[in-house]
Amino acid sequence: MAAVETAAAAAAAAAELPVTPPAPPLAATPAPPPPAADSASSTPAAAAPKPYTIVPYTAALAPAFRAINLAWISEYFVVEAPDLEVLDDPEGAVLAGGGRIWFAVEEGGEHDDAPSAVIGTCALLPQGDGSYELAKMGVVKAAQGRGVGVALGRAALAAAAEAGAPYVELLSNRRLAPALRVYEKLGFVEVPMPPATPYVRADIRMVASLGGWPADVDGAAVAGTGGGAGGGGGGDAK
Repeated sequence: MAAVETAAAAAAAAAELPVTPPAPPLAATPAPPPPAADSASSTPAAAAPKPYTIVPYTAALAPAFRAINLAWISEYFVVEAPDLEVLDDPEGAVLAGGGRIWFAVEEGGEHDDAPSAVIGTCALLPQGDGSYELAKMGVVKAAQGRGVGVALGRAALAAAAEAGAPYVELLSNRRLAPALRVYEKLGFVEVPMPPATPYVRADIRMVASLGGWPADVDGAAVAGTGGGAGGGGGGDAK
């Protein structure tokens, strides 16, 4: 009897014990949201280069002819007196004698006719025998690799051919490897240096034949190496 009562009492006591509910599952930690497109950490896409056109000389663009050429000459060499004769007076030293000057000008700006829009330039100087010299070619560093030098050179060669020139030549320096590659793309080939030049820095002479060659150059031998005008900025030695 006592055992039964004891068991009953234990059962009743157990029934009165509180029941601990199971712990709820842990909530998943949400992933952080992606940064907003206009947040400070986003990197803006690089602007595409503006198109450019080749235009003839105007007095408004003359300062760019001087500035671009002085920049590359002074970076690699010493500015010489013949440089300043041309750069300080392009109309008298180039245009008055029948020469030409071109500019590569970026489009789409508010001041397309301002020197700040110019990214490259070159000149074509007449020689005594009806030929021309390609000179004072330069392209601003930010625009190099965009074919500006080739476009300028093609304009010069086309003008020389239209004028009936037998060839176009230039003087440069072997340190200006990118410029030399431009000239090669245009069809210029290396020929022997003349006995004397007005520029100390000149150590390479190149010619693009438009049907003829300088009197001191064996055209047949040069033609065998693939010489001739074709269709490349750095700068030249002049």
